[in-house]
Amino acid sequence: NAAPASSPERVAALVERAWTWKLAARALREQPLAGSGPGSFRSVYLAAQARARESGETFYHYTEYAHLEPLHLWTELGAVGLGLWCWALAWAFARWRASPLRTAAPGLWRGIGAGAAGVLVDALLSFPFSVPPAAAPCWLLLWGAGPATSSGSRPRGARRAGGRAAAILLAAALPALLGLAVADA
Repeated sequence: NAAPASSPERVAALVERAWTWKLAARALREQPLAGSGPGSFRSVYLAAQARARESGETFYHYTEYAHLEPLHLWTELGAVGLGLWCWALAWAFARWRASPLRTAAPGLWRGIGAGAAGVLVDALLSFPFSVPPAAAPCWLLLWGAGPATSSGSRPRGARRAGGRAAAILLAAALPALLGLAVADA
């Protein structure tokens, strides 16, 4: 029993998204280069909504995410952070394209690419990269599908570097994850 495309719920959802994007864009103007800080979207959005109410707006919608990942990242991390994120995405894509899986296991290679593309399409109307359990598999798949040596195995140093990179990523994410858990408590 799927709802018809013109159902009131779908129209309301579109109005809420447009409102969220409008307020996020307003907030973005305040700190376009550096952003407001990781995990700050909710407070920035609520402050922008309070200012809108003070200026006579009557619409209200609560959300913790922009439901448009690039806008969400830009609001929190600024243009610099969004640029770094886009660079990392381009780097992961280049690693995937150069992967030996392309010839050794083309089905797996295409599956990894399709899965990553699905996450990116989802990011246009959702927030998969703002939720670590959703983002980690995408990044790990793209990184893991990257090029190996001509013999088909990664050199010992590359394995160590990859392990160190994963450990650094987890160590860097831990304070943010703990901060979110404390803030929600």
